[in-house]
Amino acid sequence: MNNKGHSCTFYRILIIFAVLSPFVSTAFAQDVKIKINAPETVMIGEQFRVNYTIESSVEIQEAIIFRNMDGFSILYGPSVSSNRSVSFEKGQRVSVYTYTSSYFLEALKEGKLSLPRAEISFKGKKYKSDSFKIEVKSPDKY
Repeated sequence: MNNKGHSCTFYRILIIFAVLSPFVSTAFAQDVKIKINAPETVMIGEQFRVNYTIESSVEIQEAIIFRNMDGFSILYGPSVSSNRSVSFEKGQRVSVYTYTSSYFLEALKEGKLSLPRAEISFKGKKYKSDSFKIEVKSPDKY
């Protein structure tokens, strides 16, 4: 075979790689984030909602479950919901999956209290949420 045949094969492989690389990189990208959404301040005895949300480029269906939370009473939860959104960025289709575990809590004592950090394992890797502090105030002081 002459050099012309080798260069033609090289260009075919290069074109195939260029066409498939966006799909391959999307399939292997596993950007996973865990967020906590809660009020920053509540009163003792006040009932409020806390959402633990897993956001990912791939579907992850794992509920974040806590049996107890120091300084809070779990009134209800977890209530689990999921969502998928699709958008286009730079000509590429991007899917974002969200999986939310919601709790309704009641604050029991005064002070700066921490919500438990969420942690999941996915494909051999651990993902954790940041810590989240809630200031619980006494209604007697206001």
